[in-house]
Amino acid sequence: MPFIQLIMVTLLWAGCLDTRQVFVQPSPDAGLVCVGNYPAPNDPCLPECGNEIGVGQPCTKGGYECADFDLLTQAAMCTVDFSSTTELAFCTRPCSVDADCGTGAICREDPEDPNASKGCVPETCVDED
Repeated sequence: MPFIQLIMVTLLWAGCLDTRQVFVQPSPDAGLVCVGNYPAPNDPCLPECGNEIGVGQPCTKGGYECADFDLLTQAAMCTVDFSSTTELAFCTRPCSVDADCGTGAICREDPEDPNASKGCVPETCVDED
């Protein structure tokens, strides 16, 4: 799906949802604790919770788990809602550089479609060959 269409669909989708702040809190050991009813990660590379902007938060197709994140500044899109070929189900957002993705995540393009827009991916899920 071209980037412009993806953004338009996302904006329409977000207009129907109640977007709230990230439901992640720091724990006493400086880790992150999920607050809310989120699914378990569907792959061992995914964290149990997303980072400070939600990148990596496990999600399900049509489950709206990423809707808790701000559409413009956080990971408000679930990968499996926008791709029928991805195996990893997590919240992500468009990016240009790694800094757009928050702690423990990097900005990557689809290796099967280098002309596609980039998205944030947890570092633990990226194979560096």
